[in-house]
Amino acid sequence: MKRLNVAAAIVFALATSPAAFAQIKDRTASPADMLPAASEIALTNEFLVGAWGDNGDCTAPIIFNIDGTYLVDGDPGRWTLVDDIITFSGDGGVFQVRARVLNDRQIQVHNPNGAIGLSQRC
Repeated sequence: MKRLNVAAAIVFALATSPAAFAQIKDRTASPADMLPAASEIALTNEFLVGAWGDNGDCTAPIIFNIDGTYLVDGDPGRWTLVDDIITFSGDGGVFQVRARVLNDRQIQVHNPNGAIGLSQRC
């Protein structure tokens, strides 16, 4: 149970940022204004492999392994990518986020609650 809860907390942190919430609250901004342009780089399993942190912080990264496992704070789980949906699963259940590549070092993460965050390679 702890494993997925830790992973979900990390993923949720990746998907939430004060700047994103400020944009969401600003009803004058159009959805297109809130999202940076997508990259030409494809979101693939191979692209995600490695360590990813949140908003410039790499002190507690999530590590994606090519075999479909991840590690967060020493706790393992499984991940899959279908189209732009990353699914995390473990002892505590299943958690999904939508992601898109911004450039070779950053992805934008969309949480089911509408929050948008930024993750970077560590």
